[in-house]
Amino acid sequence: MDSKVSVIIPTYNRCRLLAETLTSVCRQTWHDHEIIVVDDGSVDGTRRLVAASSDQLVYHHIQHAGASAARNAGLDIAGGEYIAFLDSDDLWKPRFLERMMAALDAAPVAGFVYCDYATFDAHGMVQRAYLPPQHKQRGNLFTQLLETDFISTGALLIRRRCFHRIGRFDPDLEIAHDWDLWLRLAREFDAEYVDEPLACIRIDSDGLTRNTPLLYADNLQVLAKLRQSIDGNRQHRRLIRRNMFAAHRALFSYFLGARHPWRVLKHFTLMLTMRFL
Repeated sequence: MDSKVSVIIPTYNRCRLLAETLTSVCRQTWHDHEIIVVDDGSVDGTRRLVAASSDQLVYHHIQHAGASAARNAGLDIAGGEYIAFLDSDDLWKPRFLERMMAALDAAPVAGFVYCDYATFDAHGMVQRAYLPPQHKQRGNLFTQLLETDFISTGALLIRRRCFHRIGRFDPDLEIAHDWDLWLRLAREFDAEYVDEPLACIRIDSDGLTRNTPLLYADNLQVLAKLRQSIDGNRQHRRLIRRNMFAAHRALFSYFLGARHPWRVLKHFTLMLTMRFL
């Protein structure tokens, strides 16, 4: 393995934002890393930007297939013992890799480490630290992650060996593929935590998470998979039912406003089903 850490950056038509993201990775105090940019079929100047940035960057082009497929393509060519993912509109503070590597080295039982993060938008900083105290945990995070997805893709570092047990990102999920993977990861491996906002996460630059039908359809798909594989833990089954009810309620409200009566009826019926299971 040529580098200790493989940094996988999927991107799609974000040439302007990608330049700042690459700069934040190149400025890391931990130098033993490779940068893999997976171009998910961009038609802007992404290829030229990467070529001009550094000859140490690995550029890999695929046909447009979504972020999950791009991240999987990056995993296919990654050589590092540790894997980090960074969206092409997000940033790392200079000591991100240094602090995350130190945390994992100090916790050999943990499969991954995550940290707090700041949020920002086109106008500047929104929150200097995002995670509340109840989401700053070590050990088994599965129950907490089943309640809500509080880990940001750009704010964790994973041991490569974990993927041999849990598999890759689900390409059928367009938005919730990260939550799906974190849940599988947390079922199998303990977590370590670094209580510093070492990443800066841009708030919804492409508007994808505002796509209500797609977001909740993805969430339902994740929960349905879990429901089939979960053990007899009553708390976990209760959380799955609660989340499925909330997703159907959100879709019921959305389609009521959009005046789609058949879909309103469908999700109202499924809400009742979840309530009485």
